[in-house]
Amino acid sequence: MPGIKTAAVICHARFLDLASFGEILGQKGYDVRYYDAGQDSLSLDGKPDILITLGGPVGANERSDYPWIDDEMEVLAKHLSAGRPLLAICLGAQILAQTLGARVFKGSPEIGWAPIELTDAGRQSVLRRTGEEGVPVLHWHGDSFDLPVGAQRLASTPRCENQAFTIGSALAVQFHPEVRARDFERWLICNTGQIAAMADHSVMSLRQQAQLHANTAAIVGQDWFAQWLDRT
Repeated sequence: MPGIKTAAVICHARFLDLASFGEILGQKGYDVRYYDAGQDSLSLDGKPDILITLGGPVGANERSDYPWIDDEMEVLAKHLSAGRPLLAICLGAQILAQTLGARVFKGSPEIGWAPIELTDAGRQSVLRRTGEEGVPVLHWHGDSFDLPVGAQRLASTPRCENQAFTIGSALAVQFHPEVRARDFERWLICNTGQIAAMADHSVMSLRQQAQLHANTAAIVGQDWFAQWLDRT
């Protein structure tokens, strides 16, 4: 149908889906199509109005083990060069940074809910409410990345200097703004081996954090995601 807006979503693991952001896309009238990395062709059908690349359990620089990373980098580069809106979350942000020539490396792991600290640019961005209100957001990553040349840093944490950046038509966040408490139950199931090896977290402690913080963080995340869509 003419006039229908399209959103292409690159999914690296099915438990890491759009979660609460899917509701906003529906409210805004987007036709959403998922592309599963490693299974679907990432050439994408046509030219989607927006592209979203989500989190995942692999490393962005594991390109020899996961050849689809190179395919995704090519797609992100083409979409960005065309000036079409791009949102990259966690692994997606790492792959985007790598696409832009930045180094991705093993960082200090962050797992659990904690606030971000905004830069001056961040306080002028759609993320301002998240930072200014000190809303704890979900972190779950072991890799970090250097800030790409030409990008503006929007947010940091003590363990991760580059929590969010913008460049051209792209917004990238290392944290997970989309996850509600009910969505997080899938994380507890799918990450059971990793959680069992943690010294400072357990299934119960992470669930308790989710019950305290996840829904508030997701509401704020939905708010800035809606603002971001309105600006595209």
